Amino acid sequence: MAPLWARAKVQTDARPRVVVQIAGSNAGWLDRLSARPDVLVEKIAPAAPLVRAARDARLVVLVAALPFPSAGEEAAMLTRIREVKGEAPQIPVVVVLDVADGTSDAAVSAARVSLFGGGATDVVFLPGDADRVEEAVSQFAGITARRFVRHRVRLAATVGDAGGTAQVENLSAGGVQMRTTPAPALGSVLRLSLPLEKRAPLECWGVVRNVVPTGSGAVARLRFVGMRPAERAKLEAFLGSLDADTRSTEPADAIAGVRRLDEHALRAAVADPVNLPDWLAASLPALADAERRALSGAGAGATATVWAGVAVARTQSAALADALEKYDPSLDGEPPAIRETVTIVFRKLRAARADLAAVAPGDAEAARIGTEMSVISERLERAVSARLPDLAAAWESSGGRAGSAKDLGLPDGTVRHFTRPALRKRLLAAGAGLLLGAVIVYTVVVFLSRTR
Repeated sequence: MAPLWARAKVQTDARPRVVVQIAGSNAGWLDRLSARPDVLVEKIAPAAPLVRAARDARLVVLVAALPFPSAGEEAAMLTRIREVKGEAPQIPVVVVLDVADGTSDAAVSAARVSLFGGGATDVVFLPGDADRVEEAVSQFAGITARRFVRHRVRLAATVGDAGGTAQVENLSAGGVQMRTTPAPALGSVLRLSLPLEKRAPLECWGVVRNVVPTGSGAVARLRFVGMRPAERAKLEAFLGSLDADTRSTEPADAIAGVRRLDEHALRAAVADPVNLPDWLAASLPALADAERRALSGAGAGATATVWAGVAVARTQSAALADALEKYDPSLDGEPPAIRETVTIVFRKLRAARADLAAVAPGDAEAARIGTEMSVISERLERAVSARLPDLAAAWESSGGRAGSAKDLGLPDGTVRHFTRPALRKRLLAAGAGLLLGAVIVYTVVVFLSRTR
């Protein structure tokens, strides 16, 4: 008998398993998908029991022709979707339909409504949506996730056929973030009406990817599904008409960019500040003249090198604080890279402050920049406490390595517990108390031994 701690099933292939059941023509997209090294495609016949094959799968793809050969074929497709969802609600089901020439838009729209109503997670129409097949499979199988630039908006959207409302906060070509009541179910597909134009709102669907409960409702993040090329073009045209300052890089992407920023990248950004990401463009105006001179190569020697390092550290810290203030671990996830970035940026800021104080003692501009670095440090510390509270608590318990302003001046980048006056006083008081207690016990013992 196998021990209790032994795994019941050994996974021989780490690639996500995608089950594809074909009841129509076999397009080239399936061959391309099968050739990918990061996915394991298992093709089964229409008569094969789908529920049994779908167990342990990451994704189920159903392929059929449109129009359906008969009403019975459409009913069978809906039955297959319900069977999979009934057995494993967490498994996404993507329906790929080969649309015959001459099929009306009304028939395509009716099929989309029927399939989403039956529980499909996404619907892709070929040949028009051929570019979306691999993207949809990759997204729902958890292989890759295409990122889109999102825009801050304020739109009152209609949700569902019952006419519920939601406040859209962020919108991109890939999805939407909105506040809604009641909280939608994770993995559910919602019908949306987005008022991009007053006369003709965009009718679309979105699958709920993340939900964070709030007071009376929830903040939900949805990924668009079933969107046709003409509808995507309409959405992209609306996004293109928005002001540039509405653009907002995904917080996780901005934090990754902050980590990659170095002196060479910052120098190029200062020299040619065109088409920069918003997180970097917002931080450049704060650079001082001495920092810009060092980045331009006008200065030379150790002082210029220090000023260039100060510029990188300040830019990274300000951009990271801004990204963390927009970051929500519940919606954006919490990969270890974000924690590592926070630690790296704090250390750079602390080291840059120490170097600046060493090479420019008494310099008025250096003193002003040092004060600004303290302010940035405090802002960053507040953002970490709000968004990554367990990391902030760990730093505090280890002596506050996250850094108060005074800690930034330590040349070795560490915090010594015993250099803090309050802690030193508490330790001295505790030591004095223990010593006094020992003296009293000793006195009592001596007195009792002499009276016997």
